This record gives sequence, C-alpha cells and structure tokens, in this order.
Amino acid sequence: MKQSLFKKTAVLFGAASIAVAGLLVPAAAQANTGNIDATKNGKATLTIHKFKADDANQNQRQTNENGVKLDASTLGTPLEGVEFTLTRVAQKNSTEIDLSTPAGWNLIKDLKGKSAAEQVAAVKGPEYILGDKVTNLTAANGEAVYSNQQFGLYLVEETKPGNNNVTAPAEPFLVTLPLANGSGWNYDVHVYPKNTVGEDISKTVTATNEEAVWTVNSPVPALATGQTGYTRAVVSDDLDSRLTYKQGTATVGFIRAGESNVTAFDPADFNAAFTGQKLTVTLTDSGLRKLAAGTLQVKFTTTVTDGGSIQNTIVSNINDSTFDVKPGTPKTPEVYYGYLKLNKQTAAAPKLPLQNAEFGIYASEDEARAGNNPVARIKTGADGSATQQLLLGNKDAVKTVGGTSKVFYVKELVAPAGYVLDETVRQVTVTTAHTKAAPSVLTVDNEKALVPGLPLTGGQGATLLAVAGGALVIAGIAVAVVRRRKQAAAH
Repeated sequence: MKQSLFKKTAVLFGAASIAVAGLLVPAAAQANTGNIDATKNGKATLTIHKFKADDANQNQRQTNENGVKLDASTLGTPLEGVEFTLTRVAQKNSTEIDLSTPAGWNLIKDLKGKSAAEQVAAVKGPEYILGDKVTNLTAANGEAVYSNQQFGLYLVEETKPGNNNVTAPAEPFLVTLPLANGSGWNYDVHVYPKNTVGEDISKTVTATNEEAVWTVNSPVPALATGQTGYTRAVVSDDLDSRLTYKQGTATVGFIRAGESNVTAFDPADFNAAFTGQKLTVTLTDSGLRKLAAGTLQVKFTTTVTDGGSIQNTIVSNINDSTFDVKPGTPKTPEVYYGYLKLNKQTAAAPKLPLQNAEFGIYASEDEARAGNNPVARIKTGADGSATQQLLLGNKDAVKTVGGTSKVFYVKELVAPAGYVLDETVRQVTVTTAHTKAAPSVLTVDNEKALVPGLPLTGGQGATLLAVAGGALVIAGIAVAVVRRRKQAAAH
C-alpha cells in the first residue's frame, strides 16, 4: 500500500511541476514507476531551457510531462543571461524530506492537486523549511544546468532577467529529482519555462540643419522573484565630438507594458548631467517608484557643430540589466551633415566681394523657382561669403531619410544695393565630406544696375555749349543797343 502511494504521488507531483514550467501538459498519467536507483542520489541533473514565448510557434505547445530533452532547434529564440535560483525544500514539520524513501514522498503528498502558485505558497509557509540555494545563468543556448543534485523537492525561481526585456517572468514552480518517467525514473530532468519578452532597446533621431533630437526607448523588465522595487535606472550617452547637449532639453516618460501612452515624469523624478561629452540621465527615488514592466523613454536635443556622418549610441542600466545600442549596428541612429559656402562678387574685374546679398537654399528645383519652403536663407557678410550647415539625411531602426549626399538648389532673393537681382536657379551637391573647414563652394557674380548717364563734356556737347554761349552774347549786345537808342532819343 505504502509503495503504491509512493509511485502515484511521484507521477502526479512531477507532472504538475513540468506543467508549471511552461509546456502544456495533459492530466497526470498513471504509471508503474519501479524502485528509485539510490546510486543516482547526488548525481541527478536539472536543466532549465529558456526560450522567448512565441504564440505562433506550435512546438512550444508540445507536452513534456516526463521531463525529457526536446529538440531546441524547433523552440524559437533562446534567452541568455537569465538567472534562476534552485532552492532545496529541506524539511516539513521538522522532518527531512528524503525522496529516496517512500516516507519522503508521503511528507509532500499534500501538495498533490494544488495549483503551482498554491504549491509554492505552501513550501514557503510555516510547515516547510527551505534549505540550500544555488543560482545559475542561462548560456547562449538558453540552458542553465544544475548537475550533481541530491534527490529532493526543489523550488525553481527566476530571480534576474539578465539583459532581456522580460515583461512577464516565469512563475516559480516545484520539481522533484528524480521525476517519474513512464515506467521508470528520470534522473536528468529538462524543464522549459518561457518568458514574455517586450521590445529591445531602440534609439531614433529627428533633425534640422542645426539640431538633432534623440529618443531612447529602454526596456524596463518586470521585477523578478524577490525584488520589491527598482533600485537603479540610468541612461547614458557618450556623444560624438560634433554633438553638444542642449542644456535643459532632457525629458523622461514611461510607457507601461501593453500600452502606448507616454506618461511624463516630473523634473524631480530624474537628474540630467552633462560632463565632458557624456550625458547621464538618472532616475531619483520618486522616479524609480513610478517604474513597472514597460519602457523608459528619454528624449534630448543636441546641437551639431560640424559635418560628416554622426552616429549616436546609448547604454541603459535598469536594476541588474544592461541594454545598449552599439556603434556600427543596424540599430545605431545616424545623422548626415554637410556645409555649403556661397561667394558673392562683382562680375567685372577686379572681382570684389559683395555683402548683403540674400539667398534661399531649397530641396527641389520647383520650390526654388517658386520661392517656396527654403531649407535655409542666408546673407553674405563683409567678405562676400555666407556658410550654411545643411542636414543631408538621417537613419535609425525605424526609418531612413536622405543619405550622405544631397542636391540643393540656390536662388538669389535680394541683390546687393546697386546690383541686378540674379534669379537663376543654381544646382549644387553637398556631401558629408563637405565639413566646416572644407565646404562645397558656389560662387555667384553680380552685374551693376543701369543708372542715368552724366552730361557729356566733349565733342557734340562742347559744340552745343559754344552755340548756346554765342547766342547769349548776341542777346546781350542787342539789349545794350536798344538801351542806348532810348537814351539818345530822350535827349
């Protein structure tokens, strides 16, 4: 009778444990288990296989009530660096739980029929005493191996997510070593708890001719077993030498898992410090209390000081997890800038610089001809030149706009005083190779405006003056003659 109870309890409890581990398991099967091999005590192995949950993967729905090893190549994406803690359930009511004997199995028979959560709550209750703990991390293949274990009842808990955005960690569960396996016992048990994993870290960019606005979406993994709150949330960015943080522009928000709305954090919830070329945004205690599984969003603006291809990476530390966007990866956002220099001078030699000429720079020829939507408007200085930094394009994990080279169209809008307005639309190419020190150069000549001619002082002009002068002399003589005659008549 006792032996029969020993066999049945082992089968039922072991199957329930595997069910909690994430595989869909049918009702516990009946089996004739036979006697446990005592020579295997201290040599049992538990292997935890960690895969990202995927509802579309039918292989993740297969049963594994016997705890055998499955074909990992069919189970999807393994998760590396997830920490599991294996705790031996040592005693019940001050009696050692020895699963090499029927008495040991009788001690835990009250767990049969309970849900996984109820089983875990029971062994954490006053009747049971937990013993030694051992932690392990999943390797690149998603496996965490606990070898050379004593026979016993074990509590398995996921205690750290590692560098994975685990939004719903595996629930704690119990497993026995050995585990009933059909007509015998399994001393090499494989379990497959799976995680619900959210989006990875991302960084996007929007830009103008002078500024680039960066948006970081960092994962916030759910708290693992034993964690009561978030203790650290830091987002840091080592800016390229051509970028400068614009003071006061950093903002922080939070998106709860499964939602899309961003909840803005108060200024008191974070600190933003810019030292050297490093921007560090750190959540304060009040900000940490607002976190849950989801996404921490950090947004800030940088000014751009020179041309070229400018990448921007990021590192986020949430509790014990680290997420980053590394340079040179497809996720790394990048902006492209170049410089255009306009020279304005006289058309006639010697070539002299002309100031106060205004130009519009356009993205298309049609816009230039119509004078609509200039990307920039510039005016020449005393040296006859004007230089403009221009956004050529940008890319990130979400979108690509433009590229490392762009054609612009230039038209004069206001001519220097005394010169003719030249409305010719000129085409110029600017690339990332065109830096502030070596810009793309466009030179535009100006003709003087037409003005009325001055009086001529030679040739025909001299003749006309002579004729006019002679006429005046003759008129003067005639007046004198008339006066004399009048005087003579009067006498």
